[in-house]
Amino acid sequence: MAKKVTILLEEAELQRVEQAVIDEDAAAALKLLAEVVKPQIDAQLQKGHCRPVFEWGSNVPDRIQPPPIRKPNRGQES
Repeated sequence: MAKKVTILLEEAELQRVEQAVIDEDAAAALKLLAEVVKPQIDAQLQKGHCRPVFEWGSNVPDRIQPPPIRKPNRGQES
């Protein structure tokens, strides 16, 4: 099953990517993957499978639905 992850790169890391591509430097690209990308992927995969509510569609679990709205009890009048 495919999993989606988000990789965040600092400006210096983006420059490293561009430089490795321009230079066709496989060693630099592999080093960047090992030092920057792989740790981020591992961290995201270990977090679990929590998803934002909009990804649940019509199958929202009961535990995250809002509680029912209760009307305030104003006391009984005689």
